[in-house]
Amino acid sequence: MDTKPVLEKLLRSFLDNGMEEADLIEKEKSGLGTDMLAVWLKGFGSISNEAVGEFYFIGDKPCIFTARISVLDEIEDDKLPTLSAEIADINSRIPLGGFSYDPVENVIFYSLRVPVRESFSEKEITEEADSAAALSLSVAGSYVSVLLKVYGGSV
Repeated sequence: MDTKPVLEKLLRSFLDNGMEEADLIEKEKSGLGTDMLAVWLKGFGSISNEAVGEFYFIGDKPCIFTARISVLDEIEDDKLPTLSAEIADINSRIPLGGFSYDPVENVIFYSLRVPVRESFSEKEITEEADSAAALSLSVAGSYVSVLLKVYGGSV
C-alpha cells in the first residue's frame, strides 16, 4: 500500500491551516523504514514549550496509522515518578491513545494508532489519517499544560 500520497495530502492540509513548520521525510532519502510527516509545534501548551509531531504508517497490508506527539523532552530522573503518576491519571480519562515516557529519547509523548483496513480507498485512508492527526494534536494539546505544571515548567 503506497501511503506517501496520503502523507502528502496531510502535509498540504497542515500547511493550508497555518502550520508553517511541517515536512515530509521520505524513506528513500532518510533511511527510515517508512515515509514520515514531521511537524514542529511552537508554543504547544505554553508559550515556551515546543513539541514535535510525527505521523506515519506501519506495515503494508493492512497497516496502522500512527500519530506521535512528543510534548516534553530532556526529562530529569527525579521528576519521572510524579510525571508517571500524572500520566496514569490522564490516560485513565482519555478514550483513545495515551501518554507515555520514551527512555531512549528521554521524552514524554502522546501516541494514537489507528488500524487501516486493506479494503479502504485512498480517500478513506486520508480521512482516517486526517481525523487521527487532528485528534492527537487536540488531546496532546489539552493535557500538555498539566504535564508542564507537574514537571515544574512555566505555562
